[in-house]
Amino acid sequence: MQISDIPIHSLKPYTRNPKQHDSDQVRQIAASIKAFGFNVPVLSDKNGEVIAGHGRLLAAQQLGLDTVPVIHIEHLDDDQKRAFMLADNRLNELGGGWNKELLSLELSDLVDADFDIELTGFTEDDLLDNQLAITDDDCERADEAPALTEIPITRLGDTWLLGSHKLICADATKKDAVMSFIQNDDVEIMFTDPPYGVNYDSRKNGVIMGDRTQATIPFSFSVAVEKVLNKNARIYLCGGGSN
Repeated sequence: MQISDIPIHSLKPYTRNPKQHDSDQVRQIAASIKAFGFNVPVLSDKNGEVIAGHGRLLAAQQLGLDTVPVIHIEHLDDDQKRAFMLADNRLNELGGGWNKELLSLELSDLVDADFDIELTGFTEDDLLDNQLAITDDDCERADEAPALTEIPITRLGDTWLLGSHKLICADATKKDAVMSFIQNDDVEIMFTDPPYGVNYDSRKNGVIMGDRTQATIPFSFSVAVEKVLNKNARIYLCGGGSN
């Protein structure tokens, strides 16, 4: 296809063009042409009637240009020209969307380079809104519990080493389990949250298993106090009002 510089006055906008271009959009297109050049030619038929590029033509007039690059389309009949005009505008509006992370990276890099990102059609407010949306999405994903696996990763008796800390999957009321976990360590603090004994029932989360049973509390305390904690240890106990 050949691109020709055609005088603006020889081009005729399609009188039934349903796509509207307000003054703000024309101003942005004009700013883009001024910054980057007229990189996307206007499409017209052999008679100079515009098929695509009405907004660019208006922007060129606003800039006071005498000519614009034009590609003459001659292989379409009248119905095809009308259909292509609609498709050229409508298909750009449909589907795809934006990858928020990549868009944020591109806009942020342009801002860091002191580039006027409004020339892209985006604003710094758009960049901030996009970054906040990414943060919100990350928070929502972080709050989602992973799906349960058929074979659990952690099983009864497993001990996890977390840096200088240890975490065991076990019953704290079982003396052998506690002793095998503590071994020869000197325990200085015990933080425990035994059953409240209040028979808590949440409509959202249901009943807490074992919440009403307090018979194991004295035994678990005796294991901790007599066998695990040193004589100067501190005990922090969470409990319900009825305890």
